[in-house]
Amino acid sequence: MKIFFAVLIVALAADLIIKGIVQEFFSDETMTLIPHLLLIEYTTNDGISFGWFSGGGWWITGITILMILGLILYYGFVKR
Repeated sequence: MKIFFAVLIVALAADLIIKGIVQEFFSDETMTLIPHLLLIEYTTNDGISFGWFSGGGWWITGITILMILGLILYYGFVKR
């Protein structure tokens, strides 16, 4: 169980660090890797996975927090 939470924290930290770097250095650019064939363009997603419920606001955040708390309680107390 401790390994699960350690991996979770490391993955979340890495995700936030990478997103911060991308926003800082690439937010206004399109990077061409192979001319006329492959480019990287910065975009954002204000919804959940694949842009679902885009612009949903605080209710999506609330549901997500409740789901995470439920998983923590389940794995912390039920799955001992």
